Amino acid sequence: MRLRNVYRLAAAGACAAVATYLTVAFLTPRTPPPRSTMAVPEMPQEPVRGLDTKTVIVAARPLQYGAVVTADALTEVQWPSTSVPPGAFSTREALLGPGGQRTLLTSIAQNEPILASKVTGPGQRSSLSAVIEEGMEAVTIRVDDVLGVAGLVQPGDRVNVMWTYSERKANANGKPPSDVAYSMRILQNVRVLAIDQILDRGSQAKPAKAVTVEVDAEGAKKVAFSQNAGQLSLSLLRTGSRPRPDYRRIGIDDLGGQRTPGATPQPTPQKTEPDGTVIAVTRGTERSYYEMTESGRREIKVSGKTIPPTTAAPQPE
Repeated sequence: MRLRNVYRLAAAGACAAVATYLTVAFLTPRTPPPRSTMAVPEMPQEPVRGLDTKTVIVAARPLQYGAVVTADALTEVQWPSTSVPPGAFSTREALLGPGGQRTLLTSIAQNEPILASKVTGPGQRSSLSAVIEEGMEAVTIRVDDVLGVAGLVQPGDRVNVMWTYSERKANANGKPPSDVAYSMRILQNVRVLAIDQILDRGSQAKPAKAVTVEVDAEGAKKVAFSQNAGQLSLSLLRTGSRPRPDYRRIGIDDLGGQRTPGATPQPTPQKTEPDGTVIAVTRGTERSYYEMTESGRREIKVSGKTIPPTTAAPQPE
């Protein structure tokens, strides 16, 4: 009797142990097998079936301006043949071929195609001369934080160049000449090459003391002359804007002159008596009178008034 009870207790204990094991195993979360930390070799991208593609060399990681192009910074992708960017390289050998290393002329994002216009020639160093287009020149314009559009202009932007200058004008009535200010646009839609000595487009705009722009030979002469004969300033253009054939200069009259707002302009009083030397000119039976001033002669309309004593003798014409 006692032995049977012992068997029963042992069997109950075994069943309880099995039930506990199964419960714990069911409630315990399963962890995935550890992944291999070994680097997987890069495999060339397979061409898309049914689509005509070409191989294009792109940046494998973000590259900064002035960096030397190396093989580990490049990768190959398949690009639709109809939209391959001009100047793209199809092989690493063409980009890293003989002749020396190439240097980046601008920052390049990851997976962005490496174009011939964005790198120097083989063995060339990254400099301003490598960025200038064929037939163009680089000129530098002195600016400040206001004339340089508050430092918002960066390399690669497009700007207009404005010229403000003074012109000596003669006044009537014997008054001394005075300076009159004018402003006009002398260059438009020109590309900015550098800000101070920075050729790369930065993430944050900074005030500059000099802006270097790309112009043709005629534009270079305009900048050289206008900087010595006035003041230059820049106006930033919207991306993709088109040039406008408007070079008309403006003066203070275009701004409303110096009139007081709301005031009604008063007519200029007409002179009744001459205040300079008067000359009489006889043409046949007719006689005309002219007042001689510093700005030239002015005909006097005589209507019953006496000519001043300064009148010269009648001169036949």
